[in-house]
Amino acid sequence: MSARRFLTQVRGVDQHGAVHHQDRVQTHSAEDTVHIPRPFLMFTLLFVLSATTAQSQTADPSSKVLIRSAKPYAALETRISSLGGRVVYEYKYVDAIAAELPTGALNALRGAVDTAAITKDVEFTRPGNIDTLRGRNLTGGISNEFTADGVEPLSEADVQRIAAVNPNAYLLGNSVANVSSLHAAGITGAGVVVALIDTGIRPGFPHISVDGSVIGCEDFVHDSLGSTNSGNNYHGTFVAGMISANTTFVFGTTNPLRNAVLAECPACFSNPPTNTAIPMVGTAPSSSIYALRVFGPSGGASESRILAAMERSIELREKFDAGLPDGSNIQVVNMSLGGLTQFPGRELLDVEADVMLEKGIVPVIAAGNAGPSAITVGSPAASSGAIAVGAASLAHNERIWARLQLGPVNGSFYRPFLGAQTAYFSSRGPNADGRIDPDVLSNGVACFGQGVSFPINIPSGISNAEFRLSWREGWDNVPGNDIDLLIVTPGGSFNFAGATLNSPEQVAINNPVAGTWVVIVSAFKVPTETDKFELRVSLDGKVVK
Repeated sequence: MSARRFLTQVRGVDQHGAVHHQDRVQTHSAEDTVHIPRPFLMFTLLFVLSATTAQSQTADPSSKVLIRSAKPYAALETRISSLGGRVVYEYKYVDAIAAELPTGALNALRGAVDTAAITKDVEFTRPGNIDTLRGRNLTGGISNEFTADGVEPLSEADVQRIAAVNPNAYLLGNSVANVSSLHAAGITGAGVVVALIDTGIRPGFPHISVDGSVIGCEDFVHDSLGSTNSGNNYHGTFVAGMISANTTFVFGTTNPLRNAVLAECPACFSNPPTNTAIPMVGTAPSSSIYALRVFGPSGGASESRILAAMERSIELREKFDAGLPDGSNIQVVNMSLGGLTQFPGRELLDVEADVMLEKGIVPVIAAGNAGPSAITVGSPAASSGAIAVGAASLAHNERIWARLQLGPVNGSFYRPFLGAQTAYFSSRGPNADGRIDPDVLSNGVACFGQGVSFPINIPSGISNAEFRLSWREGWDNVPGNDIDLLIVTPGGSFNFAGATLNSPEQVAINNPVAGTWVVIVSAFKVPTETDKFELRVSLDGKVVK
C-alpha cells in the first residue's frame, strides 16, 4: 500500500451537539503561546451524528430495568432484594432506580409499582460514523486525516483579534453558529465549565491540551482504560475540540487538505495571501471541559449509566453553589447521544435534562440521525429544557470533503447549492406532542477537528520500541485485504516500514526519540464500528498499549 493511501483514509460521519459560547476551553494567556516545533497533528473530517438505542440480542437470565418510584426507595429495594435482584443506581434528582433481577421475578415486582413504571434499561449505541458515500469511494481510499506542519496556541486576545479582523476564518468550523461576533466582543466562554458526557478523552491532542482545557474527568464505564486514555474512542476528544479548541494549524503548500480548502474556501485561512494557517476555534474557546465517560471503546452505554452521569453533573454544580471544594461550576452539559422516544419530554432522560435547566445548567443535546423523516428527534433532545441541535450541511465544507474523498474535482459538481441546508441524516421535528425541534443547527458534515489517531508517549531512555498491528475479524470493510501501520515521530517525519502487505504489520525502532509519537491505522474503512484490529505497542519489551 502506498504512502499516499496512508495519508488519505476514508472515514465517515460523526455526531455531536456542541453549540454557541456555552461550550468550552480554558483561558490561555499570551505567555503560553509558545510555538511547538513541527508536531504531528491529525485532522479528521467528521459528520455530526447522534447515537441511537439498540437492544441486546443475547438472552440473559436476568433483566436490567428502570423503575419509576417515589422516594424513599427502601421498601421497593427490599422487595427487589427478596426477589433475588439488586439495585444498580439510586437517582437523586428524578424518582427512579435502576435494578437487575431475574426475568421471572418481574411479574411479582409489578405488584409493588405501577405496571407502566417498569421499563427496559436500553443500551444506547456509541456515537459512530455514517458513510455518506454508501461505500462508493471513487478514489480507492483517500483519507480524511492529514498532517500539519505546526500548531500555534491561540490566547483569548488572539481569538478576539481573529474574530474582529478576519471573521471568515470561522467559516470552516463555526459559520452557522455565528460566534465570531461574540468572540470579537470578548464573549469566549471564560469561566464556564462544560460537562461532556461522551467517550472520555484521548490525551496528547494539542487542540485541547496546549492550554489545559480539560479540568476534570470521571469514568462511569469502569473498564481498564479510565476517563483519560489513548485507548478511548476518539469521539469525546473530537467534540471537546469543537467546544473549546483555540489553536491554529499550519499546513505546507502541498498538503491535500490545505489545497482543497484553498480551492473551495480561500477565505478560511487566517494568514492571507500565504494561506497556510487554518484556525481551529471552538464555540467557547475560553471555557473548560469536565469529561464524564459513559461509552467504552466498543459497545454502547445503558440508559441507567447515562442517567448517572447526568446526575453527577448536577451534583457537581450543587456542590459548587454550596461553596464546597469538590464542586465544579458546570453551566452547560453537552450530549452527543440519544435514542427513540415513545413519550417526548417525559422519558427519564428528558426529565433529568429538565432538572439540569432548573439547576442553572443548559443541556445541549444532539437531535439524532434518524432523518430525513419528520417526528424523529430522539430523547433526551426532546426534553422541554434541552437545546436540541440538528446537523447542518455547509456548501464549502461539503465541497472540501468531496475533493478529498472523490478526487481533484470541482466541489460545486458534488454540491451545486451554495446555501446551508439540513443534513439529510439529521433528525427532524416536530415532536409528537407538537413542540418544535430541533432548536438550532450546527455544522454536522465535514467538521474540522482532532482526536482520531493514536498518540503514544515514549519517555527518555527507551532503547527499543515495537509496534504491531493485526486484523482480528473478516475483511468485509477492507476490499484490499490489507491494513497498514504508519508511524509518525515527534518531529513529524514518517516511518512507512509498516506499509506492506504483511499481516500482522510489525515495526521495531531502536533508541526512539522521547516525545509523543502517533500511530495511524489505515485502509479503506478502518477503524469501523464492526471490524476489529489490534494495535500493540511495547517499550523495552513491556506492553504499554
